[in-house]
Amino acid sequence: MITTTCFNIVEEKPCPHCGTPRVGKDYDDNYYIVPGTIRVLGCQHQETRVEWPRGLTPDKFYERRREAHERAKALASAPCPCGSERVVAESGDWSANYFIVTCSRRGAFPTKVVDPLEGCPKCYEHHGFSWLAD
Repeated sequence: MITTTCFNIVEEKPCPHCGTPRVGKDYDDNYYIVPGTIRVLGCQHQETRVEWPRGLTPDKFYERRREAHERAKALASAPCPCGSERVVAESGDWSANYFIVTCSRRGAFPTKVVDPLEGCPKCYEHHGFSWLAD
């Protein structure tokens, strides 16, 4: 599958040849490593996770989820250090149960952008995750 949608951007190890910072960009079946740094748009204050345990019976699960949501709402009642209000969002992560308390300017799932840098030719890498990719 060929796609132009970048699903995730992560920090990678610097180039072993020239030391330039690099980032990894996940395009589904392709992964590109390029010279650059990651910048998060919006407020730079970190989010807080309010978790509840996994593997509970349904009645205990919803009880613990409700308790976690109340704790998250209490944390969100205080404004962010930047002055904006805080919001609560459920993670949507199937491998963990948690709410995210974050600044409304940042959002629960902040937008990341890559600030490109000049590097040497060895800064660039491509990895295919499919038998069709390479």
